[in-house]
Amino acid sequence: MKELTIYSDGGSFNNGFKDPNKPMYGSYGSIIVKDGKILHEYKDWYENITNNQGELYGFIRAFLQFLKAYKSKEPYHITVVSDSQYLINGVNLYLENWKKKNWHTASGDDVKNVELWKIIDFLINSEPNITLEFVWQKGHKGKKVTQEENPNIYFNEYCDSLATEQIQYAINNGERFFPPDAFDNTIKTLMETFNLE
Repeated sequence: MKELTIYSDGGSFNNGFKDPNKPMYGSYGSIIVKDGKILHEYKDWYENITNNQGELYGFIRAFLQFLKAYKSKEPYHITVVSDSQYLINGVNLYLENWKKKNWHTASGDDVKNVELWKIIDFLINSEPNITLEFVWQKGHKGKKVTQEENPNIYFNEYCDSLATEQIQYAINNGERFFPPDAFDNTIKTLMETFNLE
């Protein structure tokens, strides 16, 4: 069975519009690693998205790109590593129950970011020859660790630096060629592509 690892992280500025007088930016950084080498990296920022949305989309972006290139249908084991408990616990602990409750939480509330969770659910169940394992890695900001010492910490920090770089770029260059609702449009397109409601 072939193996690879996806690392993903999100970033934010003015998360949830804590300061209504400032814009809100969210970002992601994700990589695909095989045999200790980065095969691909993905990064970007969007206006009007939260840190949690960036965390989820970072995984979606990387895994979707893998699936697009997955032609052999050989068995794969993919480990997904993130310091986002929102992503890891969401998949490991809550996703199945949310589905059973028609995308409501145990308390009856609507699941937040439900479109992103529906896309994740679709993707992780789309290929029977792919098994995914979601692993939480505690963030270690400021602590330099080599790849040899701990690859999960090393690559997690790498993704963090990608997401942070994108936020800094957003702050310094807040104008884009696509509108503030570009992220919503991206998610809507994915929902339509996968025939999700």
